[in-house]
Formats: sequence, C-alpha cells, structure tokens
Amino acid sequence: MTKPRTHNKKSGSTADEARSINKSLRRTQALLQQELERVSHVSEAIDSDGKLLNQTKDHQRDMNETVKGANAALRNLQLQQKKEFLILMASVVFFYLVAGYALWTRIPLPLISWQAAVRVFRSLQFTATLIWTGETVVT
Repeated sequence: MTKPRTHNKKSGSTADEARSINKSLRRTQALLQQELERVSHVSEAIDSDGKLLNQTKDHQRDMNETVKGANAALRNLQLQQKKEFLILMASVVFFYLVAGYALWTRIPLPLISWQAAVRVFRSLQFTATLIWTGETVVT
C-alpha cells in the first residue's frame, strides 16, 4: 500500500506542475497577444505617418513649382522694367536733342555750337543720373 500512496503523490505533484505550466503558458500567450496588438498599432501608426509624409512631400513639390513660376514671372517683370527704363532714357535724350536743335535754330548766336552741345550733354547726363539713382534735387 505504500506504493500507491507514493504514486499518488507523484501523480498529484505532476498534475500541479502541469497546471502551473499551463498557467504560465496562458500568461505567456496573453503577453504575446498584447505585444502583437501593440506591434500592430505601431505598424498602423507608421503606415499613417508614411502617408502623411508622402502628402507633405507632394505638397512641398507643388509649392516648389509655384515658387519657380513666381520667380520666372519676377524675372520677366524686371526685364520689362529695364526695357521701360531704356525707353524712358531714349525719350529724354530725344527731348533734349529736339529742344537743343530748336534753340540752336531759333536763337541767332554764333557761339551756340560746341558750348551749347556740351551744356546740353551735361544736363542730359545729370538728368540721366537723377533718373537712374532715383534721387531728388533740393534747391
């Protein structure tokens, strides 16, 4: 009779160990399930952040194209401004030449040849300098 009791102790001890192992496996399984859910949430967050980064990249690319277009328009405006300035200078030169010719032909002074031309040229140069620099003359 001592053998069956010893056998029951081993059997009970084995059952307790089996239950303990089973509980441990269930806890491990629950922890693995939690980690799997956490990794799944992290993966979803990474996917959503990746989509947001792609949208931001596309928006930035569109903005770069808009800025390039604006720069081209600004260059065209500056070129047009330079052309208009040259036309203005040509018209001022033409005005002084016509005014000088009119004075030279109307006023019968023999000394209005080179001296008048030099004065007209100097006043033309002074006017061009004022227009170019944008300064005003205070008298």
